[in-house]
Amino acid sequence: MKNLKLTALAAIVAFSTQVFAANFSVQSSTNNEIQLVTEDFLEIDVATLPKLVVEAVQKEHEGATISKAFVNQDGAYKLVLDTKDEDSTILYANAKGEWLDMEAKEE
Repeated sequence: MKNLKLTALAAIVAFSTQVFAANFSVQSSTNNEIQLVTEDFLEIDVATLPKLVVEAVQKEHEGATISKAFVNQDGAYKLVLDTKDEDSTILYANAKGEWLDMEAKEE
């Protein structure tokens, strides 16, 4: 009976590790920086954002600054904005500066 409990516990731990690994992965870039990838988005330097994305933020979120930027394989950008009124806001845009509704896709 004791062996059965230990076997079940080992199976649960192994499964939990695989589920965690499926949701989060660590990638190493060529300059040995480690970046955490979540939701299939990879963090990028804000300075590398397309001009149209930056202009859309400036136009529609005056006074906000882009503190973090991410991109996924589809070319969608996840932006973390710091605003005067709120701590931070997360928005999604394509390379043309058009806003995307990614809330439905994440669920």
